[in-house]
Amino acid sequence: MNVYRSGISGRSRTLLSRLTGRGRQLVTVGDAVDTLDLERTEAAKLLARWAEQGWLRRVRRGMYIAVPVDAEHPAQWSADPLVIATDQTLLDHRYLVSSVSSEKLEWGIRSVWQDATRIGMADPTRAIVDVLDDPSIGGGIRHCAEMLTTYVAEHERGLLLDYADRLGNAAVLKRLGHLCERLELADDGFLEECERRLSAGIALLDPSLPERGERDTRWRVRVNSRVRADDPS
Repeated sequence: MNVYRSGISGRSRTLLSRLTGRGRQLVTVGDAVDTLDLERTEAAKLLARWAEQGWLRRVRRGMYIAVPVDAEHPAQWSADPLVIATDQTLLDHRYLVSSVSSEKLEWGIRSVWQDATRIGMADPTRAIVDVLDDPSIGGGIRHCAEMLTTYVAEHERGLLLDYADRLGNAAVLKRLGHLCERLELADDGFLEECERRLSAGIALLDPSLPERGERDTRWRVRVNSRVRADDPS
């Protein structure tokens, strides 16, 4: 034990082990109530005391994460950001959180392991389609263009059409076609397949920016942010 963590009684050690057993990463007051058979007020005080002693670290109100015994500086220790990405600001990390319907999580997702936690992650094609669906999660349309440029250098472009069809947002195909043509990322056959799938109406190239700029009539987008083939950023 290091000097940054105070002692813990045998009873508390047993309770803490029960609460954080089986690889549980995050614990709440409700977990302590259910697992340790405590009243809610007692459970809240117990978790707060363990946090003061350095055995837990407070993630947000009512939620804590167990600090490894070998952590050199418990007060500054942080878990893998992917494991705790359940809110916008946790353990000094900021997250952009959005919600999608459960059926949209049934495809294009692969499992990865972070420590003992299995996390669903978008595969490369799904990641590109998602940022074309909502460019803000990719840092804006210019960063999305950089991601798309890297993607087409390493992956089959045709899968983007399949994923865009499954996602069901027509604006994805409009942005995809415009960017591929502007950045010279695709041949005529691919562009024709994109164009064949277009719906009526005009989409903003970057919905986070003001509605201004010229219209790309072929791709039915208002070009409110420009990218170039020589420098997409």
